[in-house]
Amino acid sequence: MADAPAAASSTATAEQDRQAFGVAKDFRRTHGEAAFEALARAAFIEADLDGSGAIDKKELRETLKKLGIRLTGQTAGVLQYYDKDENGQMEEAEFMALVSDIIDGRFDLVTGKMAAEKLAAQQQEHMKTQHEQATQLLQQQADQMQVQVQPLVDQVTRLTEENRELKKTIVEMKKKMKKFENNAAAQKETDARAKKEAIEQAKIAAMEARMSSKMGM
Repeated sequence: MADAPAAASSTATAEQDRQAFGVAKDFRRTHGEAAFEALARAAFIEADLDGSGAIDKKELRETLKKLGIRLTGQTAGVLQYYDKDENGQMEEAEFMALVSDIIDGRFDLVTGKMAAEKLAAQQQEHMKTQHEQATQLLQQQADQMQVQVQPLVDQVTRLTEENRELKKTIVEMKKKMKKFENNAAAQKETDARAKKEAIEQAKIAAMEARMSSKMGM
C-alpha cells in the first residue's frame, strides 16, 4: 500500500509527459527525424514574424504548442537556460536544441531544468569532444610543423655531409701541401749542394787553368 502514492505519481508524470510532448514524439516516430526537424524549423520561421532570426518568450510558447509541446509557467526559465548569448530571445539553433532535449527526455518538463545526471553526461561528452578536437588540432599542428621542419632537417643533413666532405678535402690538400713543401725543401737543398759543387768545380778548373798556363810559359 505504501507504494500506491509513488505509483500514482509516476502515472501522473507519464501522463503529463504524454500530454506535454506526445504529439511531437509521435510525429517524429512516424515520419522520422528529418521530417520533424523540418517541421520544427518551419514552426520557428512562422513564429519569427519580423524575420530577425529570433523569437521572444510569448512566441516560444506558441511555437512549442504548435509542435505539441506545452510548457506552463516555465517559458521564462526555459528561455533563460537556452539563451546562450543572453539577448532575451531564442535563436533557431537554440530553439532546435531545446526541442531535441525535450523530445529525447533530457529536459525535465516538471522542473523546467535539465536532469542533473543527463546534464553531467552531456558535459562529459562535450569535454570528450573538445579533448578529441584539441588532440586532433595538436596532431595537425605537429604534422604541419613536421612538414615545415623536414626541409630544414634535410638541408642541415646535406650541409653536414658537405662539411664532412669539405673537411676531407682540406685534410688531403694539407697533406699535399706538406708533401710539396717537403719536396721543395729537399729540392732547395739539392740545388744548394749542386751549386756549391759547381762552384768548387769551377774553382778547381780555374786553378788548373792557371797552372797549365804557367807551365806553358
